[in-house]
Amino acid sequence: MRTMTIADWTLKTGAILVIAVLLGMPMARADALLDEVVDFTGQIFFIDTKVPAVVIGAVRDGDTAVAGFGERAGPGSPAPDGDTIMRIGSITKAFTGDVLAHMAAKGTVALTDPLTKWQPDLGPGLNADLERVTLLNLATHAGGFPREVPHEAGPDTDPFSTITRDAFAAWIKKEPLLFSPGSAVLYSNFGFDLLAMSLSAAAKKPYPDLLQESITGPIGMKDPASRSPMSRRSASCQVTLPTEQRCPIFLRARSSSARAASTRPPTIS
Repeated sequence: MRTMTIADWTLKTGAILVIAVLLGMPMARADALLDEVVDFTGQIFFIDTKVPAVVIGAVRDGDTAVAGFGERAGPGSPAPDGDTIMRIGSITKAFTGDVLAHMAAKGTVALTDPLTKWQPDLGPGLNADLERVTLLNLATHAGGFPREVPHEAGPDTDPFSTITRDAFAAWIKKEPLLFSPGSAVLYSNFGFDLLAMSLSAAAKKPYPDLLQESITGPIGMKDPASRSPMSRRSASCQVTLPTEQRCPIFLRARSSSARAASTRPPTIS
């Protein structure tokens, strides 16, 4: 029988809520007020949504409060808290977009660079207009790719191990794009995988290193990890498929410093 981890539990049936509150209220008793509001808000949200678990946090003027409700990993387990590790999934698409912006600002890449500039071996296959797919198209879900690359289901302990770079190349060589690049929008993990692979190629370094250098390091995020401490990291994740879907990023609720949370743009806080 499979043992459900906190990552599984959170992804399948849980909810994570992180909020900033009381921005316009006077602070007579900062810690007590934050604790009271976070606890009350979290309880109401937990009861109203009927989810198995919730972590809620608030930051104001350098003061923080975190509270957890429910069961972190199934019946009988304790409530989650500020040190509970959880997978943040597609929140990391904002990270990937910000890495793209950093690299474009430095001149390492251009938003209009074609995908084939950094992944020349992937095309053109049946896609005569593949060379028209730009990095900006990938970042805005406008590349013409499906939501997911077709793949066999992986084992419970390593569900993304069957998603390989060869799978992307095979689809591109056999299937036409779903629409002309830039002419429509379709949410696509497939496209973001290609974007992350392209950024990694342009920077000549593994994507996790690029992410730490551009995003998590500068904003003081000390805890993010590209694998769960409870599971084995796949070889494909290490080498060829560095995005959030294939190389899941896990965070602690207290991962970001108060300074980082209050000074960075909303897309990466």
